[in-house]
Amino acid sequence: MCGPTGAGGLYGKKQWLEDMPPFLFGGDMIHTVTYHTASWNRVPYKFEAGTPAIGESIGFGAAVQYLQKIGLGQITRHEQELTAHAIQRLSVLPA
Repeated sequence: MCGPTGAGGLYGKKQWLEDMPPFLFGGDMIHTVTYHTASWNRVPYKFEAGTPAIGESIGFGAAVQYLQKIGLGQITRHEQELTAHAIQRLSVLPA
């Protein structure tokens, strides 16, 4: 979404996210640790492994605001126009 790499979002139904195990480890995703067990933090923290990507998150937020300012409908129309143009150009190329 126009933002820097390393940033993004995870969207899902809360119950599914609570039932899903973390797929990366470290940082805020741990609630408690013992010698034999560990328990995950609550959603959304259990998916926040490692050092937070602060700069990337700021850039991601700016990208979201930029796209909202343009309007997702306008972006969709532009993508459709580009696709139609590309298909038209491809149809005139020799096989």
